[in-house]
Amino acid sequence: MSNDYKTGFNAGFVITEHLPDLARAISKTDSASPWFDGFRDGHKEYHILEQIKEHARQEPFTMRLTWLDSDMSQNHQPDQPEDPEQEWDRDVER
Repeated sequence: MSNDYKTGFNAGFVITEHLPDLARAISKTDSASPWFDGFRDGHKEYHILEQIKEHARQEPFTMRLTWLDSDMSQNHQPDQPEDPEQEWDRDVER
């Protein structure tokens, strides 16, 4: 990854954050240089992150881990002893 690409990416991200109309106009140019490629990618990245933030604000509880849903739906219980008469804390009681 070239320094021109990195510089363009950072510029695209920051300019999109502060001057979105200017960033939109710059990102529509047809130049094929590494700087402009980076600028376009930085512009896109900013919008992707904004969409993620907006989704998190609208539905904050959907951002949890999916494996929690499966454990909760199965009413997960700790492993039960094979023998129902066996006491859990037998060693502690002695």
